[in-house]
Amino acid sequence: MQIIAADTVTVNGGNITSETTGGGLGGQITIAAQTLTITNGGGLTASTSGTGAGGAISVGADAVDISNGGRVSSDTNFVAGPVRGAGGQVLFTDVQSITLDDGQITSNSNRGGDAGEVRFENVGTVQLENGSAIEAITNLGGVGGDVIFDSVDQLTLATGSAISVSSELNTGARAGTISITAGNSIDLLDATSSISANSGGGVAGGISVAAPSLNVSGTIEATTGSAGQGTDSFIIDVGALTVTATGRISTSTVGGADAGSMQIIAADSITVTGGNITSETSGGGLGGSI
Repeated sequence: MQIIAADTVTVNGGNITSETTGGGLGGQITIAAQTLTITNGGGLTASTSGTGAGGAISVGADAVDISNGGRVSSDTNFVAGPVRGAGGQVLFTDVQSITLDDGQITSNSNRGGDAGEVRFENVGTVQLENGSAIEAITNLGGVGGDVIFDSVDQLTLATGSAISVSSELNTGARAGTISITAGNSIDLLDATSSISANSGGGVAGGISVAAPSLNVSGTIEATTGSAGQGTDSFIIDVGALTVTATGRISTSTVGGADAGSMQIIAADSITVTGGNITSETSGGGLGGSI
């Protein structure tokens, strides 16, 4: 399915959907426009509830605005039997600005196959606010999807917004990885903004952050539940790191699980003003190294 507009594509409360429930491959959704607006609960969705892989979603636009419950998602759902279709990729490429205001970009596996990847390539600014989320979650399903920012200029999170990967109630599947490479800065503006990799039952996902400037007034964390395993990849490689009074960078574990390790590299400076960089363990697990 291709949707091409010289000016604007608006999804206002409606849905553009590609779905497969059998063994065939899901169709791809391609959007090309000057501006893509998804609002008032509208959505772009590619899903599989069968053995065939879900379709991909590809967006190319000067500006993308997702607000008021708008959503772009790749979903893999429950399938009985050993063969379960994998989720499709969600790709934003050559976009000057992406704004999420109570909006979501997600890849989920709910008792299905491997979740799809969420990727941003050659993107200018990405801003999340008012409870927005970019996330990849696996829940009793396959391997979690990755969230990858490959060549983004500036990334900003505020007012309850989050970028996350997680493995929930899982029996060994690995959560996805968050990889962010920014040409300018990454800013978590307040205490309610977060970047996280969490494991309830599988292996926790990795976090890799690289930018000339990283400012943390929120939280960057890798957490491991009692049945999980800590991440083996938590790397922050920046020019200058600032952690404010409400900021926290941490790796932690509860129960008997071992926490993952963390590596922080700054070519210029690290400034911690009332905030925290921590490794914590609760229970019998080993704490992670910093």
